[in-house]
Amino acid sequence: MRPLRGAFVAADARNMHYDPILPNDEEWNKMRQLTEQIVREIEPRLSVHDFRMIKGAKQTRLTFDLAVPYDMTAQRQEIKQKIDAALLKDREEYTTAIRFDGKA
Repeated sequence: MRPLRGAFVAADARNMHYDPILPNDEEWNKMRQLTEQIVREIEPRLSVHDFRMIKGAKQTRLTFDLAVPYDMTAQRQEIKQKIDAALLKDREEYTTAIRFDGKA
């Protein structure tokens, strides 16, 4: 079993949320950092959380939630296309599943 550490992501009066950090999983950490960098370059107000990698026989699915400002909700498809174009370029072994969350 891999040791988990948490990265503080968000808190409110009722909840605290930690995303796992897998210190011994080089691929997971590399892909998470790359995903976060690409998202910041597309739009600094976007934020990634709940990043997971699901390894399959032929591809690895990068699954994550993306917090999107309400004024950008109509651009979700365009945002996904930009993320996929940058993230999956020369990386045919990966695919993405992005869940969009609204934020003020």
